[in-house]
Amino acid sequence: PAHAAVAETVNALQALQAPGLKGLVNAVLRNFQRQQAELEAAANQVEVCLYNHPGWFIKAVQEAYPEKWQTILAANQQQAPMWLRINHSQYSTEQYLALLAKTNIVARKVDGFCDAVLLEKPCDVFSLPGFAEGACSVQDGAAQIAARLIDPQAEERILDACAAPGGKTCHILELADNLAVTALDCDETRLARVQENLSRIGLTAQLLCADAANPDAWWDQNAFDKILLDVPCSATGGIRRHPDIKWLRRAADIEQLALLQSSILDKIWP
Repeated sequence: PAHAAVAETVNALQALQAPGLKGLVNAVLRNFQRQQAELEAAANQVEVCLYNHPGWFIKAVQEAYPEKWQTILAANQQQAPMWLRINHSQYSTEQYLALLAKTNIVARKVDGFCDAVLLEKPCDVFSLPGFAEGACSVQDGAAQIAARLIDPQAEERILDACAAPGGKTCHILELADNLAVTALDCDETRLARVQENLSRIGLTAQLLCADAANPDAWWDQNAFDKILLDVPCSATGGIRRHPDIKWLRRAADIEQLALLQSSILDKIWP
């Protein structure tokens, strides 16, 4: 109920120990209650409020997709679906779909995604058959395309240059035998997640905490057969998954990230 929401919000302010703040917040919330219809109608005349995206982002999407921009913004407001990547060294897609059916988890194959199934509803990962043993991993369908494009072959030496949290590293290792995979990331905490994923599935890779833009500090001068370069990005393509991105990101970030991406590519290409 509205009155309870107001009361609990005001009570929560005690932790801030800011004199006068409780009265201010109480007044603002109760004023909103009294004028809710008029205030919401006024807000819906403001593009930022109506579409729940920052103005710079709305403009960028309008320019890039003049006929679909409203559809894209609306899609960003929806909960992202839950995709699984099936570990084909353990199960075929059909076999794993049968296991899901036995546990009353509804899922289906999607054309064009040979390792993926799409769940009808998100669920706790530990309710998934064989999850703890590496039978499947949670990974968006689009992200699963990368390892298939790499097309790993037995005995190849492959670098995953911005590896954390390790979904693509594991996928590469699942697709071929006797690979020598190096998983590189500059964030030690996030690199630990790569090891967690490898350990759960029972896979092995060389983990390096280093900067992809400074290969002189870590490269042994032996060329890799293939390199996956999943460079740092704005993440504005994944707002459904991380809704806070649209408010944390700034327009100036895009150019800075593009320069960083270019720098990493220039250093890794040789």
